[in-house]
Amino acid sequence: MAEAHYRPVCEADLEAFASMASVSFSFDAKEAPKWFEKAGHENMRVLDKSGQIVAGLIRVPMGLWIAGNSIPTVGVSGVATPPESRNQGHCKEMMKQFLIEEKSQGSPLSSLYAATFHLYRSVGYEHAGAWRKVEVPLQLLPRTSLPDGLELREGSPDDLPAIKSCYEKRARASNGMLDRGDYIWKKMMDPHQAKPRVWVFESSKEVEAYVVLSAKRKSDLDVDYTLHDIQSSTPRGYQALVGFVRSFYSMGGQAIWHSGPDDPILPLLPERGFQVELEDEWMIRILDVRAALEQRGWPKGRSGELHLQIKDPLFEDNNGSFILNVENGQAKVEQGGQGDLELSINSLAPLYTAHRSAESIALSSQAKGTAETLALATALFAAPAPGMPDMF
Repeated sequence: MAEAHYRPVCEADLEAFASMASVSFSFDAKEAPKWFEKAGHENMRVLDKSGQIVAGLIRVPMGLWIAGNSIPTVGVSGVATPPESRNQGHCKEMMKQFLIEEKSQGSPLSSLYAATFHLYRSVGYEHAGAWRKVEVPLQLLPRTSLPDGLELREGSPDDLPAIKSCYEKRARASNGMLDRGDYIWKKMMDPHQAKPRVWVFESSKEVEAYVVLSAKRKSDLDVDYTLHDIQSSTPRGYQALVGFVRSFYSMGGQAIWHSGPDDPILPLLPERGFQVELEDEWMIRILDVRAALEQRGWPKGRSGELHLQIKDPLFEDNNGSFILNVENGQAKVEQGGQGDLELSINSLAPLYTAHRSAESIALSSQAKGTAETLALATALFAAPAPGMPDMF
């Protein structure tokens, strides 16, 4: 049986990758070059078997904000295989080789949205945070005046560095938002099949809030407004954003955006009538247990020592006993200890992001430990419910 080789894409592979992806994701292959250009050809990988492309993916360099720290993370997008090559283990082999490559490059985490759970769980991923869709009738948004000290204007490409700075301040205060790389920013500012406009709220030449918005007419007086990105680094910025979006109410319709569970806008709504839907949950895979734990943010003012027993069938150095010491918002990890909390590499993922408590994971038969050990783990890993506005 011929051996399959995992390798970077070359120019000759692009047409085959486009054809494979267009079938997997039901789009016109002619649209693929723009996607590939955004992602960067250097981030595309394929599994080659006897000169035939049997699977492919796009790696997405980024970070993941967890409890105030950004952990280097490599995302996965565009996982595809031709119909004639499916059910032969090619995608699983490609994902294994991808994880081995990324770990060797020093990435502590990987993240993705899964089209199928079994494949990604089989290589160590598990659900770790939410992606929620919010729909609000425009007339439900409160009227607000532009706060003193803020100026509103339409944005331009020159504003991108200031917009990124505003986003980072917001994301740093969250749990689970992306530390966006170039690919994610390109998707956000130039979304597929939309022509958005950008508005910024400035104070002293600093962007304090911004919105990336596009409109879709359903009828003469029924227009939906998609808020591709709506962020602020201050409370008054969110008040200004709500009032600005409300100003489109004469065309009826709804404001639609995505967010995590800690959305700062929803508490500003005065009444019922909006809808929040869990559209998906993203997954993570911990590639380096020690690095991932030490680089995570931890609750200040809380300390403790937790003895972990981890099982990882892919990476030997993640297997075994670890002592996690948390103190003053920082963690140190050493090998050894009593292994009081038993976890697979999969079940460590939702605990790591605070997506699930240790007790909940144990109730799903995915962790073992005494009641005292489970309570300690939940307390040490405590953080706001994780979520992000981005799909990648």
